[in-house]
Amino acid sequence: MTETNLISTWIEASTQCGEPIKLALDQLNSDLGTRYGHNHLSMWRRGVRQPSTRVVSYMLERCLHYALLQSGLINAASPDSDEIYARLAQRLTT
Repeated sequence: MTETNLISTWIEASTQCGEPIKLALDQLNSDLGTRYGHNHLSMWRRGVRQPSTRVVSYMLERCLHYALLQSGLINAASPDSDEIYARLAQRLTT
């Protein structure tokens, strides 16, 4: 059975073009001013620990666009509005 949760979806979305997860994790740390490592991702994905609300919101922004693309609800030519995803992610995590 395939595991599907926010963390695994964020990893999938972040590595879809063959990029190593380290690049996505480095970007997350740079954007949020954190120092999370692969161990954190593993614990979050397995439900051992919960990520902070800031991390959830950050990942959700990335995953919303990815999930809509994967579902066929939008296509690559659809206008991308980071502001819409940011507001929606904030609304869903507060």
